[in-house]
Amino acid sequence: MSDRLLCVILLILVFAPFDAASGAAPKRVLLLNSFGRELGPFDAFNAGFRTELERQSKDQLEFYEVSLQPGSPSEASEEAIVSFLLSMFTSQPPDLIVPIGGPASAFAHKYRQRLFFATPMLVTAIDQRRLPKGTFTPTEAVFPVRLDVPQVIETIRGVLPHTRTVLVVIGNSLNERLWREEIQREFQRFQNQLMFVWGNEFTFDEILKRCAALPPNSAILYVALALDAAGSPQTEAGSLAQLHAIANAPIFGLFSTQVGRGIVGGPLLSVDDLSRNAAEAGVRLLNHESPENIRTLPQLPGPNIFDWRELRRWDISQNLLPAGSVFQFREPTLWQRYKWYVLAGVLVCFVEALLISSLLINLDSRRRA
Repeated sequence: MSDRLLCVILLILVFAPFDAASGAAPKRVLLLNSFGRELGPFDAFNAGFRTELERQSKDQLEFYEVSLQPGSPSEASEEAIVSFLLSMFTSQPPDLIVPIGGPASAFAHKYRQRLFFATPMLVTAIDQRRLPKGTFTPTEAVFPVRLDVPQVIETIRGVLPHTRTVLVVIGNSLNERLWREEIQREFQRFQNQLMFVWGNEFTFDEILKRCAALPPNSAILYVALALDAAGSPQTEAGSLAQLHAIANAPIFGLFSTQVGRGIVGGPLLSVDDLSRNAAEAGVRLLNHESPENIRTLPQLPGPNIFDWRELRRWDISQNLLPAGSVFQFREPTLWQRYKWYVLAGVLVCFVEALLISSLLINLDSRRRA
């Protein structure tokens, strides 16, 4: 499949009832997704953001979603999307627009003058380096992140000091190819130290075969996989599960949502924190606070988080992990699992010993009498 726009627009209307008590209609929130469903951290952010926005807001909310699949948009298709969005809100504009991710943010910023210019916009779930070029208007607020992929490589080298080869799992959509160029520039510091194999050059089946036959002292870095080299769409949950089942080297990732799905861990960006903090900014905009007041610093990766099961699977010593590392799925030791039973047994034995001693002393006293 060639690289083109797969323009599948998902319109999800969640109608909240009219609030007769307050006399106010629900506030309308338009979510512009860069990708379709099941694309890893973006899907998790979308769900978390909606939940947090409803929890934090005092108003009833009505959500509208439009999703743009990964691809290379043409002007004609973009015009069709703009017309579709305008037709959705002919009677009343939305109260808040939230572009999620790079492609949606670039699209919304490009057509800002035509897409409900007076409505506040919250640009979020986008890396600071991928922010749309140009000056943001007074109606646009930004809540970005800052991924640090070289830091993940440094973590890999710290816990696996003999690593020589890193297979980078990344897709071949337009957005993913741009990310490959950015990451490749940042990896110049590892020149002559590591060899990188780029997954966007292969189909997913070829990636699986390569992950199953990596040379010794290798690692796998999972970045993103929306489209493979053949244009076949992939989901993070499915691709990670298949990689985990067949890989002969440990897998590392970038996002907290990947823990428990096969990655070892590392300095991960917390999607839960991002959802909660972005929703807080969204509530401020819904409460008519000026977007110009919301100029936050990018959210950075959090502390190192590791899956204890993966550490044991790949025989990674706890002594090599960064200080302050957090462990998930840590299996309790026999003592931790059964200590209360052991202590209870010891207590029972101790009480029985006291009773027996008391009886013996009593018998001896009666014998003497």
